[in-house]
Amino acid sequence: MRTTALLFLLLGCARPRTVQPSQQSQVASSTGSETTYVEQEPAMGAQPMSEVPPEPEPTPAPAPIAEPGPSEPVHTAEPTPTPTSGSETTPTTTPPAATGVTATSATSWTITQAVWDELMRDAMSLARIVPETQGSQTIGFRLAGIRAATRLTELGFANGDVIQTVNGVALRSIANAISLTSQRNASDFRIELLRDGAPRVHEYHVVRSAP
Repeated sequence: MRTTALLFLLLGCARPRTVQPSQQSQVASSTGSETTYVEQEPAMGAQPMSEVPPEPEPTPAPAPIAEPGPSEPVHTAEPTPTPTSGSETTPTTTPPAATGVTATSATSWTITQAVWDELMRDAMSLARIVPETQGSQTIGFRLAGIRAATRLTELGFANGDVIQTVNGVALRSIANAISLTSQRNASDFRIELLRDGAPRVHEYHVVRSAP
């Protein structure tokens, strides 16, 4: 058996031949420890097996990029004022200083000695005093040029007032007006005047300071 297999192999090796691994099958017959390989011809019409290339792995699609939206305005909270330690303080309003003139009615006033002295000193600068005539006769003295928020407006006088009498003394001339200085120490004064042609009476009380 060994000799026959050997001869067969030698005869098969006499002409070179290439055997593809896919075209041979292994037929083994074992006798003892030896194994004989028999070459088998490929079947008629059989096509050689070709290697099939592996299919490429699909490439993952890129993730969509989110388009930036319109930016929203940032609102900043206004700082809250920090309260100071201690009790809360309420703003106070300083009362106006005393003017020294108090209206007791629509046509009467009480004034202090200091205000009276001021009037006697600054009377000619507080207003213009001009004679008011009717025909050829002086009927009083007209006040003009009185500024707002002055002593004379506090005392109820207005531009255009015509003062006719003071404590019964008719103001018919400059001499009559000057004579009134003799009453400067009096405590009460009654003044008759015309306002827009209508008669009007003002009364004043001077609070004299103690000597």
